[in-house]
Amino acid sequence: ISFRDPVVKAVTDSVKAEMERVVNTKIGYSPFDLNILDDAKRQAVRFMETNAGDIVADAFRYVAQADIALTNGGGLRTSVKAGELTHGSVLDLLPYDNQLCTIPLKGSEIYDILNTCCAMSPAESGDFPQVSGLRFTLRQGGVKPCVSDVMVLDAETGDYLPLVQDAVYKVATINYCISGGGFASLLRGRTDYETLPFLYSDALVKYVTEALGGNIPERYAKPEGRITIMR
Repeated sequence: ISFRDPVVKAVTDSVKAEMERVVNTKIGYSPFDLNILDDAKRQAVRFMETNAGDIVADAFRYVAQADIALTNGGGLRTSVKAGELTHGSVLDLLPYDNQLCTIPLKGSEIYDILNTCCAMSPAESGDFPQVSGLRFTLRQGGVKPCVSDVMVLDAETGDYLPLVQDAVYKVATINYCISGGGFASLLRGRTDYETLPFLYSDALVKYVTEALGGNIPERYAKPEGRITIMR
């Protein structure tokens, strides 16, 4: 015997239809994969720079109008195949209810985050940072400190300048990396951050549609070289 309330069915059908409409909404096109895996199918986003990490971090920095963006590799969950980019494929990549935030951090605090969260590479760590507005060298193999030559992008000139330990930078990240235990809980307890009205997936949609005009450019075909790995 089948029991089906026509009113309930009408509501659930409308919800399903709306979900399908949202996830199938076209937001752009990528001529190449946006990868979180390496050729061996390891979670590369958890131990090295990836092109998916580059574009996500750039989206955070753009939407938040920040100097730097840092996000945990563990928050990127699925590679996006080349071709039509939909809201659903963005949600596959960034599926959580993480909110975009900004927080003022000293150069010394940024340096501590990088050193702490990169220390396990090449082993996988969900805290491994994907970055925008930064370049640095990572020496693998248990060397301490493992990070050196940290450089910050000057948005006006396009040049990279040395990170200043006492300078304060506006950093874009997600609430999980501040209050949720990400970045080895180094920022837990901070109250001087602003939560923006964007999920982290919304930030990527906004960046692709608004800043990139719906077409992901060739510069994202491969990792840009923001993290130089020395073995």
